[in-house]
Amino acid sequence: MLRSFLEAQIRRDVSRYLARYCPELDRAPTAVKLRALRSLWGSLDTRDRVTLDLALALAPPAALRYVVVHELCHLRIRSHAARFWALVEKLYPEWREQREWLRVHGQALKAELTRLIQVPQG
Repeated sequence: MLRSFLEAQIRRDVSRYLARYCPELDRAPTAVKLRALRSLWGSLDTRDRVTLDLALALAPPAALRYVVVHELCHLRIRSHAARFWALVEKLYPEWREQREWLRVHGQALKAELTRLIQVPQG
């Protein structure tokens, strides 16, 4: 039940960010998937599907916004070249603070998600 609640919360926020940034990028993902990821916060596959770490539901909204903007920028630029980071900067100037927040607090966040949604062994 908690997992469903967290998924609903993150989808609500992500849909707002998609509505805000996709028109400016003139691109949109074909799908958004939520999963508990081991090390990444998000990814974009070759079919333009975004996968986000469900642990972001426990993060501050600004950190989730950074990850969404980061992945959406990959719809335009598939690498982490300087022009990619310039696009991230243009769309979300506070990205550095959020990336640092995730670097410092990320492992604790992922561990807390695992603890919260752990399915009892039986």
